[in-house]
Amino acid sequence: MSSAICVGIAALALLCTTRAANGKPNILMIMTDDQDYRLGSLEYMDTVQKEIVGKGTLFDKHFVTTAQCCPSRAALLRGQQTHNTNITHVMNPGMLDTELSKLLNGIDILNYNPAPKGWDNVDVLLDPYAYSFNTVVMSKNGETPVYYEGYHQSDVIRAKVMSTLEDLTSGDEPWFYMVAPTAPHTEGIDPPVPLTRHKNDFADLIAPRSPNFNPQTQQKPSWVGALPTLNSTLVDLADTAYRARIRSLQGIDEMVHDILQYLDSKGELENTYVIYTADNGYHVGNHRALAGKGLPYIEDTNVPFIVRGPGVPANRISKTATTHIDLAPTFLDIAGVLLSSRPELFDGRSLLPDWTSSSNTTSEGNVKVDKEILNVEFWGPTGIEVLPDPSLIFNNTYKTMRIVGEEYAYLYSRWCTGETEFYDTKEDPYELTNLALDPKDEDQKVMDRLNALLLVTKSCEQDLCRDPWSVLMQNSTLPGVCSLKEAMNALYNDFFAGFPLVSFKECGQVYENGTYDMGLIQMVENELPFYPPGAENGLGQAHRKSTDNYWPVEEGDCDYKSITNTEHCGSWAQRSATLEVIEKSARILTNEELPDPNMCNMLPELTA
Repeated sequence: MSSAICVGIAALALLCTTRAANGKPNILMIMTDDQDYRLGSLEYMDTVQKEIVGKGTLFDKHFVTTAQCCPSRAALLRGQQTHNTNITHVMNPGMLDTELSKLLNGIDILNYNPAPKGWDNVDVLLDPYAYSFNTVVMSKNGETPVYYEGYHQSDVIRAKVMSTLEDLTSGDEPWFYMVAPTAPHTEGIDPPVPLTRHKNDFADLIAPRSPNFNPQTQQKPSWVGALPTLNSTLVDLADTAYRARIRSLQGIDEMVHDILQYLDSKGELENTYVIYTADNGYHVGNHRALAGKGLPYIEDTNVPFIVRGPGVPANRISKTATTHIDLAPTFLDIAGVLLSSRPELFDGRSLLPDWTSSSNTTSEGNVKVDKEILNVEFWGPTGIEVLPDPSLIFNNTYKTMRIVGEEYAYLYSRWCTGETEFYDTKEDPYELTNLALDPKDEDQKVMDRLNALLLVTKSCEQDLCRDPWSVLMQNSTLPGVCSLKEAMNALYNDFFAGFPLVSFKECGQVYENGTYDMGLIQMVENELPFYPPGAENGLGQAHRKSTDNYWPVEEGDCDYKSITNTEHCGSWAQRSATLEVIEKSARILTNEELPDPNMCNMLPELTA
């Protein structure tokens, strides 16, 4: 199988090749950056609605396990929980291996060469320009970076994708291609910059006024609970950000149109799994937070996830709970890799049966359990986006258990501050009433079960992630359970009440004396206790290296001439510009525009 991945914050296209029998389906995965699901962004994407949602299955309960760009992407590509990749934050991630860590955190104009190994083709967006929509700098296969002058990033990516598809569809091998544009991510502290042809679209659009938009009462823990209500100026700013996000997605919708139309013309569309998703969700004014991601709430963790392809029912909404860590084993399943031949490190499971079935239970190997348990985790700081105030950075460390059953649904979080939150999300879908503040007896019983589950899932590996109930019950004489419904039997009340609370020793400081401390990364001694005993010795360490201190290049870190462009690109005349046309105005970066590694001022090393 020929495989292509395009990771937006770092890469346009990665291609690798493995042999597979003819007739295997292709896989096309389109991953946007910070696109919401719960705020309705998909409703403004006509092609996605008509050609993917209308001709495929929308997974309404698809979640990410960490609502932040790099950790979420690493978890997806590894098929592991974030606590097992140890890539826990974009600011100072752990290390998978030399290539993958840098790729996901942002290849830059200093470290673009050598290119990541193991791929046929890699074409990457380079920091510090990865989020500069009208200053597009990229490197293909480790070559000297190229500046695509006069074009918007979305048009450059579209043209490169179309060129790559010509190559992929000219051969006989099936292929895997992941396209990941930057939109609708912010441009620095500002909202995303749309193509000029869409800059005036949706002039009257405002952010959805859901019940949790700028609520008058607040029952949130930690820094979220201390947020004041948004004044009219900030509400207007939230609306401006929301409009910019929807406008920026129009270029992505155009890209989807061109991709699907081309595949159809080549007779490949019906034999291609097309997946549309995002690395994390986003909030705009929800719970008084102006804009951003990283919170455990549904706006940030529940992401768009739609599939069309061979055997996938059209115009269907699935309520099966799925996550990004399930995608790596799914892709191997599509490629025909036997379960016995797959990497043992996977914490997720193949979703291929779910794409063609409405079942809400799963069995893989010897594991059979209801699909209702979702583990969400976060380390270190997050902040308020689209507001230029550096003081609005907060420690956001927490661990969360989300249950998404057919008959019930809950959210339970333990924060590094020692605070607890618990919502009955079946009755309270906007997560406003924190039942942990004054729990009734029945609430406490549910919390006891969810705390026990979280105690396992915060450090689980492999089969234990897929069936945490078996871990909890392994030393008990009580009958086993495989769902919260079964576990709620009064027979288990004392048993689950006996587990210790998920806890943190301390939050750690976001920034102290010019260095970042342990609040950014997973530290075993800070997250005791673990269950089962000894779980702290796992955490994916058998399949990864120790934490490194990679830092992306930012203006001021190194001595180089920065490219500045005040022109807004993306006119209607450029709508269908080919790569050949775009390259006519492109140029290689000069020596002055590339930093000298010997002259860079490295940021302080991590202290813990």
